[in-house]
Amino acid sequence: MRIVYFTITAFLLLSPNLFASTDWNGYFAWNVEPGYYPGTTQIKWTLDESDISTDVTLQQTYQAINGAFSVWDQVLANYNFVNNPDRGGAYDFVDNASWNYTYSNIVFGGWLNSTTWSQIGGNPANLSGAWPFTIRDLNGNRVDYDHNGYWDLAQVVIFFNDSYLWGTDGSANKYDIQTVAVHEIGHALGLHHSPEGVDSVMVGLTSKGEINHSLSGWDVSSVQSIYPIPATVPEPSVIFLTFSGILFFFFRKK
Repeated sequence: MRIVYFTITAFLLLSPNLFASTDWNGYFAWNVEPGYYPGTTQIKWTLDESDISTDVTLQQTYQAINGAFSVWDQVLANYNFVNNPDRGGAYDFVDNASWNYTYSNIVFGGWLNSTTWSQIGGNPANLSGAWPFTIRDLNGNRVDYDHNGYWDLAQVVIFFNDSYLWGTDGSANKYDIQTVAVHEIGHALGLHHSPEGVDSVMVGLTSKGEINHSLSGWDVSSVQSIYPIPATVPEPSVIFLTFSGILFFFFRKK
């Protein structure tokens, strides 16, 4: 369940002045500020229905991945995930070198056989991997247009290794799809692996039959540090009373 280091470089044209490239260095996140790519608080995702595991049905796969997005959705109060249905297009670089990268922000490209997995840089020991693409300017430099300290993402593509058995019911001989999907979505949101000994869905290992669909305190605080929840602005009357109270206490201390 460790994130796989991608060794192939791909470039995506976003506009006449911007393009995107695979990226494994530093920290990155979605820019949800209006006016910047993708320019919305909706993070769209797609499942490539043509490449799902034969161990499960399409319905079971959707239920697992929907469930995984719901786990993160609960702690990203001002952002939400929206499913873009698979309309038969090429949504990842395995399908086509000129794939439709603007259709969805996060793409579950499906399950890859051992040959294809190795061809795209996957380690046979890994269950899954997330391939991030960051936005670059014309000089090839990463950009941070919202100045939040994270390089702006263009797209993240997630693949599963079909050399392993997969399930959705906690079977002792299978890896749980939702558990692994929760982990990889964490990477797609910009999280790295959790420190050793920390209770987290972002730990780099899982076992057959293990189910972990719940975020820990570390997971919540980590993702909310990247995507802060704006402070609630009090009503004017409350502002006045609060401000008066502060002035009163300062005055009494004098």
